[in-house]
Amino acid sequence: MSKHSFKLRAVAVCILVLAGVVLPQPAGAAVGLYDIPEQYLASPVDDTGAFSGWAYASYLSVMNYRLKQGWTTPLLNVDDLVFNHGFEYGPNDGGQWYMSTAYMSRLSGPLTAITGQRDLFLTGSIVYEGQAAMKAAVESDTALYVDVYDQYGHYADTATIVGYDDSITSWKIRSQAGDSYVPYAQCDTYGVSFETAENNIVTGAYQYDYFGQVTYMQRPAGIDTLHVANKFHTSAEEELAAVGFYTIGENVGYELRIYGSHLLGGAPQNHLLTMTGTIANEGFHVVDLEQIINLASGQDFMIWLKLDNYLYAVDMPDEDYCGSVWDGEGMSIYTYTGDPWYVLSDYYDSANWSIKAYTIPEPGTLALVAAGGAALLLRRKRIRLR
Repeated sequence: MSKHSFKLRAVAVCILVLAGVVLPQPAGAAVGLYDIPEQYLASPVDDTGAFSGWAYASYLSVMNYRLKQGWTTPLLNVDDLVFNHGFEYGPNDGGQWYMSTAYMSRLSGPLTAITGQRDLFLTGSIVYEGQAAMKAAVESDTALYVDVYDQYGHYADTATIVGYDDSITSWKIRSQAGDSYVPYAQCDTYGVSFETAENNIVTGAYQYDYFGQVTYMQRPAGIDTLHVANKFHTSAEEELAAVGFYTIGENVGYELRIYGSHLLGGAPQNHLLTMTGTIANEGFHVVDLEQIINLASGQDFMIWLKLDNYLYAVDMPDEDYCGSVWDGEGMSIYTYTGDPWYVLSDYYDSANWSIKAYTIPEPGTLALVAAGGAALLLRRKRIRLR
């Protein structure tokens, strides 16, 4: 049996013309009719260049959340939506809501290049399952990211639900093409909201995944376990405050460990922290550490992860889909038994785990207090690397 066993999952990048039923907005109020007020929404955007529906729907949901919190400066404008995401297919269509969560949690790109309010940190997404839950969310003025299909069930576009009308059994959706009505049956049975975009409480991100989950790795048949890890090297004296990773599936248990160093062959050393928990929804998630870890400048550290379904997100270049990759050769490793450790990029060129480490400058608490940041960080114990 080969020591390696990988399974690729293709990302849907089919581009079709939306063939939903488009109806005019009915006049007057009626039972089973609701529109999110325009003050909580971004305006439709004309064709201003290459950008994709999944990105537009993600950004509109983020903006919706922040506008509901009383922002007066628009979060996004036309120029922000014309952003080269690195996706080369069609020419840059691709991704899913969980990939866009990881993408917008990079502390770079569109959420740090916007006009006006800039300091945002997206820590996850909220899934509303079933038509009743989706309608309740819309009635609370929550715009929902959703995939839309044509009458034959083929993927057509990604858009944002901004209302509904039971009299025509349709969602009101907003996309870069404008507003339209699409039958309930031609949309996903769940909607996603990015209701976690908060003022930045972290300032640095160590990561090797440019896109997020491009594919995944799973344990081979007959093997009981699989652990993965990313190795990082600090560029300054910092405090490790949070870790980001994917879960592929629902109600996935995790064990997360932080190590202060590692051997040349990859084995972790100097155990500092272990955390366990369960994450309800699929996607990318940011987990606050129970204890902040002080990192010295030039310090090696390792994020070790075990998921109880043994499915781990992988970021890598994919021909005709996403050709770029961040430099992390040899820094993503895995093991079946704890020894030996294998290097992921030895099997897949330029492949890395989608695991991020988030830091704040040392002394981080003073900066947070001055900026009105999260008091939670002040109450955490600290671990000093030796």
